[in-house]
Amino acid sequence: MKLLYLLLPVLFFAAPKVTAQGDYLPTAVEGANWIIRDSETPLYPYLTFVRFIEGDTTVSERTYKKLYERTIDYLDTPGGPQLAPPYTVLPDRRLIALLRDETTQRRVYGMVSNSNVNGGQFYIDTLLHDYSLEVSDTLLGRNFDSGQGALVITTTGTVDRFGGERRFQAATDLKFYEGVGSMEFGPVSGGSDFRTGCCIFLLHDYCVGDFSDCGLVLSPTTELSREMSIETYPNPFTSQLNIIPSEIQAGPPILVSLRDVTGRLLEEGLLEEGLQWSTEELASGMYIVTFTSDARSATVKLMKQ
Repeated sequence: MKLLYLLLPVLFFAAPKVTAQGDYLPTAVEGANWIIRDSETPLYPYLTFVRFIEGDTTVSERTYKKLYERTIDYLDTPGGPQLAPPYTVLPDRRLIALLRDETTQRRVYGMVSNSNVNGGQFYIDTLLHDYSLEVSDTLLGRNFDSGQGALVITTTGTVDRFGGERRFQAATDLKFYEGVGSMEFGPVSGGSDFRTGCCIFLLHDYCVGDFSDCGLVLSPTTELSREMSIETYPNPFTSQLNIIPSEIQAGPPILVSLRDVTGRLLEEGLLEEGLQWSTEELASGMYIVTFTSDARSATVKLMKQ
């Protein structure tokens, strides 16, 4: 009996550390919507996107949720209105990632499209983020072994964010929320080698539900006034861009301009019966069409493949 009492303290201290973390909140959830702003275009108003999960697929006997992206028809101009719902979303979408959760491991894996590679290639199944880690652990995921050195978790906890209690990890000035991802890249967390577009992003909002439940409204056209709507197609475009008004204008002329994300003017013309621009020589990426008539102005953001 004395030997048993002597062994109990040893067994207690030798037992592995167990942390009560509660139920895991998965990232790959049907109907999840991330509102993300591009923060890397200071010379031109910020661009905004919605990334959303819709449907699933099977690859190599693993089931993934499909992560798509659409452009939000909004420009964040200094002193202008704040970004808030309802968000007007352009109809064309592109598949940017396949995501899956290992709930028992509290990990998110993905096959993510690199938009810098022609054809939208997908990489092998890769760990994006490990939410089981605690303070003093080194962050694990695709981007966390970059040339910036290892990122060590300094704080963990729970916070009421994005509609409920969420566990978070913090490393330096970065925060990662279980079920949502990072405040910089949203669902793909670390980003970098797994970029789904240009530059750096900021997570503005997160919601699970139908587009209408989350304040998102699909719009195929741009309304310059109640009497005038303008269709810009295709989006994404390749070798040609068409801009067609809903009717022959009778009022003031409408000036149409095409710019890249730095604000550089590429094409310009009066709308009249419509415009047709050759875009074959333009590089792949995001472009902005602006319609101006007297004091009225509207914009559309387009993607060149």
